[in-house]
Amino acid sequence: MDATPQLLVMAEISLHGFDAMWTLVKTPEVAPEGEVFHVLSSLALAARLNFVSLQCSYHEDDQPRAALACRNLLELAVFTKFVLKSRLHLVEFASDRLLDGLDIAQKLKAIELELTPEAASSILDASIAEFEKQMANEGVTRPKFLRTDDIAKVVGMESDYANLNKVCSKFVHPTSWSLLTSDRSAERFPFACKLFLSQGVLLFATIYAAMKAHLVRPRLAYEGEA
Repeated sequence: MDATPQLLVMAEISLHGFDAMWTLVKTPEVAPEGEVFHVLSSLALAARLNFVSLQCSYHEDDQPRAALACRNLLELAVFTKFVLKSRLHLVEFASDRLLDGLDIAQKLKAIELELTPEAASSILDASIAEFEKQMANEGVTRPKFLRTDDIAKVVGMESDYANLNKVCSKFVHPTSWSLLTSDRSAERFPFACKLFLSQGVLLFATIYAAMKAHLVRPRLAYEGEA
């Protein structure tokens, strides 16, 4: 029996429930509730966009696009469970925006100076200085951002991440297999999109359930908080 119709129905139900949940959430005006809302709403927006993309990719049998959306939902599920585990984890995740931003700015500067080695300064210097200033203001002292595979271990999704991330990457990145069999397109693994959709529905449901359990609490508090 083909379970695809039920799967598509589940996808629509999850999406409608997710949207309904967020329409009832009011934007907090004070910290730390506002910080929690900012992180969760950002994750929610990304999850919704990728879930819709996955559904469209399934109907079009676009395996690379479906794999990308599925992999993104995997990472978003890992991040969501991590930031909801404790407020400390949420702060760590939020701090990564500065570490990521600094790393990006430094890499862009290196590229710029390779193209213009005669330059006495870089247009990225101001951005780098701003990131370093903000890190000092927020007390961010870690030298590197958190690795997603390490976060997956913390939230009990190590096996999910290792397997699904690896197979999705095979469809997304240029490899010997993807390049030399591209003429066969979806014929290579005819059921891949259905499997990506199945995983995506489960991952989106995981994100939905985790957020719903937290958003119903007074003041977006964590367990143990007054």
